[in-house]
Amino acid sequence: MGPPVNDYSCRLWSGLIRDFYHERMRLLLEEKKTGKPFDKNAWEEQWVINPQISKIKPFTDPVETAVKLINKYSK
Repeated sequence: MGPPVNDYSCRLWSGLIRDFYHERMRLLLEEKKTGKPFDKNAWEEQWVINPQISKIKPFTDPVETAVKLINKYSK
């Protein structure tokens, strides 16, 4: 059946995508690129013990930022 529907948004809003999945994928791709081994299990265990939650700066005006991005990429 799968996880509840709200599980996916929880990952996004809690920072798991930014702080866990993104970094893990970056390290996995770096392993493929360089051939240097990456111990995913050890990295995940260390992350659980000491998560590196990134600091984020909230947008002062999210609507203004959205308009700028739309104008920039809609051309």
